[in-house]
Amino acid sequence: MKYLKRIGMLLSLAVLALAVVSCSSQVGKGGATLPAGMEYQLVPDADYSFYMYFASDPAIGLTHARLARLLPSKISDAVSVPLSSDADVEASVGISRGSVIVSAFGEYASTLEFADEADAQTAFELLQRTSAEGSSPQNKYLARMGPNSLHLAYGESHWADGVSRQYEAATLIPFPERDPEAWSLLTNLPISEDAAPLAAGIVVMDHDLIDSLTELLASIDEQQLGKVFGMVRVEKLAFAVYGKPPALIPNEVGTKFIDEHHATLVMVSSTGYPGIGVAFLLRSIAGELGMETIDLGNTNARYAQLDYGHLILKNKGSLVYTVLASDRALAENMMLRALAKSKK
Repeated sequence: MKYLKRIGMLLSLAVLALAVVSCSSQVGKGGATLPAGMEYQLVPDADYSFYMYFASDPAIGLTHARLARLLPSKISDAVSVPLSSDADVEASVGISRGSVIVSAFGEYASTLEFADEADAQTAFELLQRTSAEGSSPQNKYLARMGPNSLHLAYGESHWADGVSRQYEAATLIPFPERDPEAWSLLTNLPISEDAAPLAAGIVVMDHDLIDSLTELLASIDEQQLGKVFGMVRVEKLAFAVYGKPPALIPNEVGTKFIDEHHATLVMVSSTGYPGIGVAFLLRSIAGELGMETIDLGNTNARYAQLDYGHLILKNKGSLVYTVLASDRALAENMMLRALAKSKK
């Protein structure tokens, strides 16, 4: 049990290390490799707690059952799921790129670009049908935007209504314009010479997210962790997921996904403190948790092997990076990329 608590604490405090040193400061732009087209993706001008953009070639499958739940009704879980010609394989549509923005209340809006016009039409008809079934107090918006793409929004407050009106009026703006500070943070993710990440985005570390982290880390004393997080001044984290495209969009991108797909997760946050102060803080946290000090290129970093991956923690001046990968060599290589100087 003590071992499980230590593992959970290692990962949670890696996130905590990103958040605890965060405060308002200007983030210099880097030269990160981001998913293709991310800088041009149009989004609603609305407050958000989570934003993600993804792009994949080849397209990634999304099952009809999961697609139907994007605009749920009270009976959507009972909707019949069409099957492909292979009776053992659930039918799906291919998505080549898309974005999702989530409010602090859990409402969301999304733009999805499908592999072809046929998949877009299938998705549109399925969402039309399932969103109309039953009765629901939530606001729902669905529109075909061009031959291969859809806009959709779901929620029960003015947030969803406002987003829907922006979709309808085509008054969306590029994400770098919507949140320049967050975009600058994203550009400080690693430079990837072989392949762009599958997905990248921003998480706003608010109290609701802290509560969710506490619930997920069941091996830790929730009350104690909640008090620790509650004392932390939190802001935004940028993240990216690297690896080969899965056949189907997963239910969640967690430690199981990272392990099974040999993927890598990178997170970065900015601080308002000098690099030497940040380094001291990370060294103190790593020492308390028994993390190893490893050589990494011409510097060193903090390292821990977990049941489900390899964790490396390191600062680059006032930026703090956390890398979680299925393989230690992958983790070290990605951290070296993060620490490398941008080619401008």
